[in-house]
Amino acid sequence: MLPKSRSVVDIHAHIYPLGYLRELTDPQSPVVAVPDGEDFDLMIRGHRFVRVTPAFYDADVRLRSMDAAGVTTQVLSLSPPMVYWADEERAVRLSRIVNDELATFAARHPDRFIAGGTLPLQTPDAAVEEIRRIVGMGHRMVAFPTHLGGVDLDDPSLDPVYAELEAHDLPIFVHPYMPRVPESLKQDRFDPLIGFPSETGFAALRVISGGVLDRHPGLRFCWSHLGGTLPFIADRFTSLSRLGAEDFPGIGGNPERPHEEYLARFWYDLVVYSDRTLRFGFEFAGSDHLMFGTDCPFFSDASALMVGLIDDATWMPESQREAVFANAERFLRPV
Repeated sequence: MLPKSRSVVDIHAHIYPLGYLRELTDPQSPVVAVPDGEDFDLMIRGHRFVRVTPAFYDADVRLRSMDAAGVTTQVLSLSPPMVYWADEERAVRLSRIVNDELATFAARHPDRFIAGGTLPLQTPDAAVEEIRRIVGMGHRMVAFPTHLGGVDLDDPSLDPVYAELEAHDLPIFVHPYMPRVPESLKQDRFDPLIGFPSETGFAALRVISGGVLDRHPGLRFCWSHLGGTLPFIADRFTSLSRLGAEDFPGIGGNPERPHEEYLARFWYDLVVYSDRTLRFGFEFAGSDHLMFGTDCPFFSDASALMVGLIDDATWMPESQREAVFANAERFLRPV
């Protein structure tokens, strides 16, 4: 366990609140939570997506795991499939249930949990209302999917939502939604292995090329899993956007500033699994815009692994390693 004086804030911690799971009982729904003792089988269109254990919803279980790994605080956000598969009315109801339970988590353990809200983005007007509600409840971040059933994050319909987030200085954590991949990629569960990082990289490029940051310069985005494919295609994106206009008219969109400037404004979590990827992340983004994350409690809760990965990176100055553990405090809306 790390010293109590050390701040280790996990920007990427998942939750399935019990109220959310208990709303998913209709067997005709695309998403169904089937109870099995304390666990739930979360089914998506008849296929099990994940086994939900108490680690996903029980605060005491989470706190024991955090203490063992040396994690001070978790920023909690709803895990896929989130609410974007639902019709508008149901998405509003589910969002409110999730946000109420997250507020309760944070209120009961204010030094250990921070609420990251869910918005019914299918209905922008309702999403704006929910932003106003959750700000008053103490939420300090919102979680976005990488797309809304095919509607991308640069779609003009989301501009009122972005404007409201700007007004409240509420940052955005983007997590891959159900990836738009061919059926062949779903074999051997390649959809999260390959589809998730691809969706994240594509969503980030859409935010740049679609002018979201030109229309809403006050927004702060964090891209999960080190931005997915983004760091690995960033140089191709920036270079070909300059060099390829003659061959591919319109390539890279038409943002107001060089693409590199937008990339430098993004934040990224460090849910990576090797020292070499960690090194690349630091070279790509610099320590100022990287945040500690774990993806817990997925993958047998890799929190201790992720803490150790950064602690063992002695090629990095200690001050930068400590900054990465605490950078989420800079990213989040001030209290």
